[in-house]
Amino acid sequence: QLSSRVSLDLDCNVIGSLGLVAIVDHCLETLSRLSIAHNGIGHPGAVALSGALKINKSLTHLDLRGNRIGPSSAAILAESLETNTTILTLSLSRNNIGDDGMLSIVRALAKGNSKIEELHLSKNRITDRGCVGLASLLSSKSNWGCEMKPMSLRNLELVHNHIGVQGMEALADALEEINGRTMNLQNLSLHWNSISWTHHVFDRLEFYQERNKNIQNLKGLLDENESRAVWSFVLSNLMLSKKRFAMDLAFHLIRNAPDLIL
Repeated sequence: QLSSRVSLDLDCNVIGSLGLVAIVDHCLETLSRLSIAHNGIGHPGAVALSGALKINKSLTHLDLRGNRIGPSSAAILAESLETNTTILTLSLSRNNIGDDGMLSIVRALAKGNSKIEELHLSKNRITDRGCVGLASLLSSKSNWGCEMKPMSLRNLELVHNHIGVQGMEALADALEEINGRTMNLQNLSLHWNSISWTHHVFDRLEFYQERNKNIQNLKGLLDENESRAVWSFVLSNLMLSKKRFAMDLAFHLIRNAPDLIL
């Protein structure tokens, strides 16, 4: 048995639900950080972990990426967030929790834990419905039948989901509503979602970033529109440069743009 709080990293192993149960039973109370990404804990593991988190007072960082959790298991984990007030960082990326799982987590955070600083939700098949619910966490307006507490969220990651215009508009509304009030959000990652860069919502989000000194990085708003600027930059440099140079433009969504050549 561990005698002091430590970090335990078991990423990319095969501990499964039985291995997680052993951790819960024997050493969870001594851990401050637990990373068990890509271990296939599944639904049984989520149930065991949720029960322990309801009374745990030591764990501050929990990484559950890629564990085949799904919507129903996410709902069970969310139950623990209603009472747990020590977790500061929670990563549920690559778990396909969907909108139902997302809304379960939002509902739990709205009712109880207001101390989470980092929330990672990439590759979870979240659509506009889930994003609208999540946006309410940033706003002072409650949609959950309870008084909203100020969120301490600093880092919100929604990369590679299926968020469209409605979801982005909800985020823009929330950010504009809290502008001028005390807030902690510094990083918002939205790239690789289902919206065209030409939509006016990007203007709203970029305007918010320009006038709010607190937010340092609004990642991903330029996904596809960035490609246009990058493409123009590439063409102009290729035509003007007489020197050899290397340029790495991987993953910029650059497409054919014959109009930019003219």
